[in-house]
Amino acid sequence: MAALFKQAKKETKKKSSVEEAKSVQPKTSGGDDYFSWQILSHPKLSEKVSLLEAQNKYVFLLRGRPNKISVKRAIEKTYNVKVTKVNILKEQPKVKKYRGQIVKIPRPVKKVIVTLAAGQKINLGAK
Repeated sequence: MAALFKQAKKETKKKSSVEEAKSVQPKTSGGDDYFSWQILSHPKLSEKVSLLEAQNKYVFLLRGRPNKISVKRAIEKTYNVKVTKVNILKEQPKVKKYRGQIVKIPRPVKKVIVTLAAGQKINLGAK
């Protein structure tokens, strides 16, 4: 009889741990817990980039290792525009040589090319 009573206690403990696990909600990635300044470093301004602006494409340098979804949300939140397409790429570093010896190898830079919806523009202050 004592063994039956002990089994009943164990079952109630198992139920309570299962109920606790159900009450804990998993964190959703890409909520309001990210900041755009942690993702976007700064816009890249060059002659080649200015030609892309005619096609409604803008280039930004990134920090860390963000994915396309977080970059899209950060740009939409920062510049109040609608993003239609995001392309992320790594710019390979140029090896610095002096008299045949490798002097410095800079870090690879991650950049993103963002396509905006028709009629949308980002004012980067270059013009």
